[in-house]
Amino acid sequence: LSLPLLEILPPDDGRPLASAAENIHRYAWVLFASPAAVQSLMEAAREAGTVDRLKRRKVGAVGPKTAAAARSWGLEVAREAEVSTGAGLFEVMRDALLPGDEVLLPAAQDGRRELADALKAQGVACTRVAAYRTSRAEAGPEAFLPLIRDPPAVTVFTSPRAVEAWMEAAGESSARLLRASALVAIGRTTARALLDSGFAPREVASSQTADGLLEAVIRAVASKP
Repeated sequence: LSLPLLEILPPDDGRPLASAAENIHRYAWVLFASPAAVQSLMEAAREAGTVDRLKRRKVGAVGPKTAAAARSWGLEVAREAEVSTGAGLFEVMRDALLPGDEVLLPAAQDGRRELADALKAQGVACTRVAAYRTSRAEAGPEAFLPLIRDPPAVTVFTSPRAVEAWMEAAGESSARLLRASALVAIGRTTARALLDSGFAPREVASSQTADGLLEAVIRAVASKP
């Protein structure tokens, strides 16, 4: 069962993204932390008429899903994180950055800043622009009725924002649903969001990929009493 809790929207102020796309030639590297960031920058570059210039930039991606999104637009991914986090991408970028390189980081408006902070701490000129924002989808209590009637054996959360959106939308029924289900988190930050909400995940994916989630779900099912 799929329960959409978040939707991706343009940033509140699209001018920094448009400016970055217009001046894409300035950047030696473009680092993507999500497929949505790829989509947003490519659309901005198409509006600015700079897609060909963007395709000549060196690209880093946070994981296989983001790398696949970049390649689908014709971008060549030079570096891909082994651990699908901002810190993981920083690790594979350490030896690739040269003095004077400027880096563009299109990111979620409300996203974590660990990658930008790590780059700046190393003296790298990093421009972080809001490429998109996430908002809670209109999923009222009625959307949870099928789950209340037949609680799922496993519930998978793929971001801290999804945990927050669940708690806001499900209301009083959320606790009952989550207690009846083995919880799986895509990574440590999502697991922390569950813990902060009072629920311990049964499993945390070893890698933030579809395969990693699948393996975690299988472990959760196998361990369920």
